[in-house]
Parts: sequence; C-alpha cells; structure tokens
Amino acid sequence: MKQKLVLVPGIAGNEYLWKFQIKHLSDIADIVVPDVSNCNSREEWVEAILNCTEGKFALAGRLGML
Repeated sequence: MKQKLVLVPGIAGNEYLWKFQIKHLSDIADIVVPDVSNCNSREEWVEAILNCTEGKFALAGRLGML
C-alpha cells in the first residue's frame, strides 16, 4: 500500500507546479494536489487540504504569505 502524499501548490499555483514530482514519485506514493486557488486564509488552505484526503498522509508545499 502506497503512502498518501499531499502536494500543496502555493498561491496562484496548480498541479502543474508539481509535474516533476508527480512523475517521479507516483510509483511509490498516492499523490493528491488540493485546489487552493480560491483560498483566502490559512484556515481555508487547511480545510482544502484536509478535504482532499483522509487518514494519514505526508505533506509537502508552502503556505505562502497568507
């Protein structure tokens, strides 16, 4: 069973920013990229991240300057 890996793209970013990592890590991890494009606060970012997966997961990314 693969570990879940959530990749947060950052302000105004999307899944494309993680293209390299997705390509090279998808064989060892179930990768999820949450849509944070409409988030206006850290609380909304956290909610978007938690809503995209359940259970344990690893997290990579940057919350930016919110």
